[in-house]
Amino acid sequence: IADSLKSVQNQTFEDFEAIMIDDGSTDLSGEICQNFALSDHRFNYIRQSNQGVSAARNKGLQEAQGDYIVFLDSDDEYAPAYLVTFETLMNQLPDYDHYWCGFQIKSDVSSRNGKIYICSEDEEISVCQRKNIMTLHEMWLDSTLWNKVFRREIIRKENLRMDTELSLGEDLLFNYQYLEAAGERIAIVNSPNYVYCQSGNNSLDSKYRENLRDIYEYLDAEILKWLTRWEVSEYELSKYFS
Repeated sequence: IADSLKSVQNQTFEDFEAIMIDDGSTDLSGEICQNFALSDHRFNYIRQSNQGVSAARNKGLQEAQGDYIVFLDSDDEYAPAYLVTFETLMNQLPDYDHYWCGFQIKSDVSSRNGKIYICSEDEEISVCQRKNIMTLHEMWLDSTLWNKVFRREIIRKENLRMDTELSLGEDLLFNYQYLEAAGERIAIVNSPNYVYCQSGNNSLDSKYRENLRDIYEYLDAEILKWLTRWEVSEYELSKYFS
């Protein structure tokens, strides 16, 4: 958690509010977070009883005061230019509805260590449409929260929240709800400004789930619902079914 928070503190864009939600931690995480809050006024520490990742994120959304929202998992890191690159992208393409970036994997347990996920190696910025969502899904760019900027006003107006009944895929469903609410045009900066860390059994995504098949069947059904609503092409549908 200290490395994650330092990556926020080291941003070249400095005008931010960092909300740290302690979801009932039992180790030294709370103390580390409180030390950041005491030494840097931009950090706000909030503790709640353990309710799960969705409830923690919802609490962050409730407390946020800024115009824009970005997310960070407690075992990941931002590249130093994460925020400023988004600011530049939004100023360059102010009429777009969604702003995403690429990411890279840092792992000591996976062959994907060092792998970079971007939309294109030939363009600094890729512009896409919501109807291309399955192509973006193949690139692993659509399902996570942390490679995207969200407008707080849209989240507030549409009352968008994470599904607290889910502990997997809740971020993907939130993204699709936001895609529906905010519009069709997506701008993606093709630099891996988010570092997704995997470190064995301590990683946030390593939890055993007895009902994993049921979760995926539910998520697949929800994705198909949005694809149908957005009238995506047969080509995009074929990617879904594959």
